[in-house]
Amino acid sequence: MGEAAISISCPCDAPVGGMLSVDEARQRLYALLTPASATESLPLAEAAGRIVAKPLHASCPMPFFDNSAMDGFAVSLADFENGPPHALPISGAVAAGDHGAPALAPGACMRIFTGAPIPLNADAVVPFEQAAEEQGCAAFFKAPRPGAHIRRAGCDIARDDVLVAPGTRMSGRYAGLLAANGHLSVTVYRQPRIGVFSTGDELVAGSGERRAFELHDANRPMLLMMLQEMGCAPVDLGILPDDPFETRQFLHRHAGDFDLLISSGAVSVGGRDFLKGAFSSAGGVIDSWKVALKPGKPVMFGRIDKTAFLGLPGNPMAAWIGFQLFGRMAVERLSGRATQPVEPVRAITEGVIRHRLGRREYVPVRVVSHTHRGQPLLARIGHGGSASLYPLCFADGVAIIEATTGDAEAGEELDFLPFVQGVLE
Repeated sequence: MGEAAISISCPCDAPVGGMLSVDEARQRLYALLTPASATESLPLAEAAGRIVAKPLHASCPMPFFDNSAMDGFAVSLADFENGPPHALPISGAVAAGDHGAPALAPGACMRIFTGAPIPLNADAVVPFEQAAEEQGCAAFFKAPRPGAHIRRAGCDIARDDVLVAPGTRMSGRYAGLLAANGHLSVTVYRQPRIGVFSTGDELVAGSGERRAFELHDANRPMLLMMLQEMGCAPVDLGILPDDPFETRQFLHRHAGDFDLLISSGAVSVGGRDFLKGAFSSAGGVIDSWKVALKPGKPVMFGRIDKTAFLGLPGNPMAAWIGFQLFGRMAVERLSGRATQPVEPVRAITEGVIRHRLGRREYVPVRVVSHTHRGQPLLARIGHGGSASLYPLCFADGVAIIEATTGDAEAGEELDFLPFVQGVLE
């Protein structure tokens, strides 16, 4: 299952109990970020996932010349004026890559292959399967349409048309289009420098030996991979212990080294949540740290030196939701790309989805069927906890329950963000 970036606004999403609404938090984080300006030129093969900084134009029309869209016979319509049947001698052949096409003699036809230049005097192509060949002649059973199966020069793209616009995320389809028009490189924005770290004495890195009551670090690999999927090259900064002095020293040491630091854990109000205090004592300025969001109320963002900071919750499900809502937007702005909102679809709940007023909730759901109107019928997966990624990994998407509404009753409409295979841009 792919992942849809979550970016939803709703006028009813209001802050509750001193918390920022999701939309207000996104706006404030956006204002903290400095958009990309530095650029570099890269070969097409090295530009996957990067954001185009300058438009690329067609240097010439495409196709470059009139060519055949089919394997068949190049013919002149003048030879079909007297009605069927028509039998024309085959005077030669022309294939893709031939340097120039000979003129078609009156009263004759030529074999032609896909992509080959159209011979002079020919004005249609008849596919092989629509003709019969015998003793050096081709018999045609009906006259072709004028221009049949001919791709005219410039019919797809005119000279100077924009092939790829600024803000486009490079992918294979764009690379193919550019290469076909003779572009070998593309100017892209510099990749944002992003550092990722986890916090917590209870965490064990990688496949290291886990003692009783310790946990494998799930968030760092998850965040690093999601950043890589966005075309970034994040730096793994490891795991910080629950120590205010070490945390302050770490932040002080890395302030200014990155465009964005992303952490997980230690941003709540627990006795071992030292990140906020250490961040301030290292010279950082906290903009906010509470969002009316479930899962994931403790989301901290601010700046330290020239580095933006996003602190996500420690529970993996909450960290995933937080990255979808805030991390993707931050990375796109730092990469030179405008945030692309994903429009939800309206869906129907199969059963009751319990929800307390006060925070917008993102609920893993699966599509169990569709209504007679084609709307997805949704069933909740899991019990609403923020610690497990299991429900998310077996979901078809997430349902959204707004902060100002209560339980979603069976048969009720709500917004649904489906996961999509691949990337749609």
